[in-house]
Amino acid sequence: MYTILVLIYFIFKLFYKSHTKFKLFSPKRYFRYIKLILKFNVITTIIISSFISNIIILNLNSKYDNLYSNLKNNIQIEAIVVSNKTEKEYADVYKIKVNNVNANTKYENTYLYLKVNKKLNTKIEYGDKIIITGKFQEPTGQRNYKGFNYKEYLKTLKIYGTVKASKIEVVEKDCANIILSYSNKAFLQIKRNIEKVFPEKECNLFLGIMLGYTDNIEEDIVQSFQDSNIAHILAVSGMHITYIIIGLMFVLKNKIGKRKTRYIIIIALIIFMCITGFAPSIVRATIMGIILVGADLLYRKNDIWTSIAISLLILLIYNLFLLTSVSVLLSYGGTIGIIVFNKNIYYLFEKLKKPKKRYVRKKNKLITYIVNILKDAVVITISAQIAIIPIMIVCFNTSGIAFLITNVAISFIIGPITFLGFIAIIISFISLTLLKFISYILNPLFNLLIIISNIGNSVPFSKIYVATPTTIEIILYYFIIIILNYICTVYAKKYPTSLDVRVKNIIGVCKYKYRQNKKKFISIILILIFCIQIIQVVPQDLKIYFIDVGQGDSTLVITPNRKSILIDGGGSLDNSYDVGKNTLLPYLLDRKITKIDYMFVSHFDSDHIGGLLTILEEIPVDKVFIAKQIEDSQNLQEFMKITKEKQIAVNTVKAGDKITFEKHIYMDVLFPTNEQITENALNNNAIVCKLIYKNFSMLFTGDIEKTAEAAIVKLYAKTDKLKSTVLKVAHHGSKTSTNDEILKLISPKIAVIRSRRK
Repeated sequence: MYTILVLIYFIFKLFYKSHTKFKLFSPKRYFRYIKLILKFNVITTIIISSFISNIIILNLNSKYDNLYSNLKNNIQIEAIVVSNKTEKEYADVYKIKVNNVNANTKYENTYLYLKVNKKLNTKIEYGDKIIITGKFQEPTGQRNYKGFNYKEYLKTLKIYGTVKASKIEVVEKDCANIILSYSNKAFLQIKRNIEKVFPEKECNLFLGIMLGYTDNIEEDIVQSFQDSNIAHILAVSGMHITYIIIGLMFVLKNKIGKRKTRYIIIIALIIFMCITGFAPSIVRATIMGIILVGADLLYRKNDIWTSIAISLLILLIYNLFLLTSVSVLLSYGGTIGIIVFNKNIYYLFEKLKKPKKRYVRKKNKLITYIVNILKDAVVITISAQIAIIPIMIVCFNTSGIAFLITNVAISFIIGPITFLGFIAIIISFISLTLLKFISYILNPLFNLLIIISNIGNSVPFSKIYVATPTTIEIILYYFIIIILNYICTVYAKKYPTSLDVRVKNIIGVCKYKYRQNKKKFISIILILIFCIQIIQVVPQDLKIYFIDVGQGDSTLVITPNRKSILIDGGGSLDNSYDVGKNTLLPYLLDRKITKIDYMFVSHFDSDHIGGLLTILEEIPVDKVFIAKQIEDSQNLQEFMKITKEKQIAVNTVKAGDKITFEKHIYMDVLFPTNEQITENALNNNAIVCKLIYKNFSMLFTGDIEKTAEAAIVKLYAKTDKLKSTVLKVAHHGSKTSTNDEILKLISPKIAVIRSRRK
């Protein structure tokens, strides 16, 4: 962060008062922008729009909160089913549009998720009017620091929560909007025909790439696409709209004329948007496509920034919460990045050599064509990535270099896939035999996509976990790239287009300013280094964080000298949910922890070790401490396998051991002893340890029960070893532990109970 601030300083210092030959920043030029911003009309517009948007947000939040508070008990809802079934492990999920709740129309036209237990065996279809008896479930908010907020996520979908049905009655059929109903029927028909012809894996990829339907794609394929930075092809976007416009223009313009063709294109874009379910990315691309085509109909020049603004305005009028949607941020961020940075990034490839004259003309054209495709793919990919890197890091905490390889590779096949995909969709209504023929061409291309994603994952540094940046760091990042892009643009206009000349000019300015300000430059660098070192060595307070991992325990301790200690990691008892990947790892990265110095595994129950297995796999861990194990388990085997592969030091501890982290802070191991307990061995032989920092102490008790507590009391009854400032209550506060006798010996000021979620 400090480096960025210094860099900003030098950019202004370097160019603001540069030598006349290299002058880039003119006070007069920027004064025009300041005058524009300070105009009364501009200020008034900003104030009014901000006021209106805040009023809307407050009103919407109030509406959501009222529904949460009023729908606590069993309710009866009349609603219309407005989505197809999504199958989960124990229930089917639908989206419903409410007509009334308990005969009250106060919540009419609000949307809910309907969860139907498979045991009810109720057949529901799109457009059915139903009466539901059930219980409303309020969505959970943010459970951890900077954690995922399910409640706010549902607001971006205009969904208020979930109703768990105990009884459902279908009272009427085909009650949905007629246009949406026909669009859904068209989607289902396409889906059925594709499923008849394509193999399962290829069919799911086809539906994901062409229609944005990703529910059935295997989780490992989706993860592979995400890790190799090609997951964007599973979202219907501008590429599809471009092919529709170009395809229809090519086929129809010479037959019915350009003007009629444009009307047909607009209708086709709207139909396609309806079929694909109005995802934000497709809505943005469709609106921009309609504006592009409509500009010619109105004999007006299309402006890309106006198109972006209008499409975003329409989205926000529909749902203001979409401004926080990840898909909206990535869609608009990538588009803006391509527009802003494309030209200057393209300059970097000007020095690519043309094919030599010894090649024949035909081969010359082919090589030139391939080079141009590669160049365009690299330029577009880099331009988009520059704009969305902070968004990707904030949302997913990952970065890497695989995007360059994978996106260039898929640029050669995603075009044919999309083109043939549209042909397949049209033919699916005509002939399954012809569709089968197209599948023979598309299937190898889909498999090639999977191969490319796997290759991208195998590239070194393809996936790097990055700590979540602060708001100021994100602002500074965008400020830097905008300044650098501006500098490049000015040089491109002011000097010859030769890359060598521009580079020499920039180097010349740098040398000139360095010679002028050599002493200042060295002084600032030395002061900067000194300040950073001082900040690094200044100790902080001991910090202890209790992490909501849903199931089980997890505690993060950060020492005054910023060493990280992780004690247990939560986990799902049936391994149905990866706590490490979805909760614990994001939490650590949000806390800017990219390495664990010390890890303690109290015992190997799934609700304590589950999340730690992911941490061991994904980020560096220095030392791990476990107790001697009396029995084997699958969790223990998996743990030993990972630590061996990662070459992580595993230390076995027992009562009497002392682990020193740094001055004044250490861990005393109080249990187990060499004599292990055979009754409920996993819980009763868990590590019991005491964290000590000056006059503060905290006792961690794992999942020990009465048998282990009796042994501990016997060991330390005549000492003050157990006395602690804070107690982490054993076994989630269960009645099988924490008896009066041990509680008197501990005598805590604060007791923390980590309850077990069911």
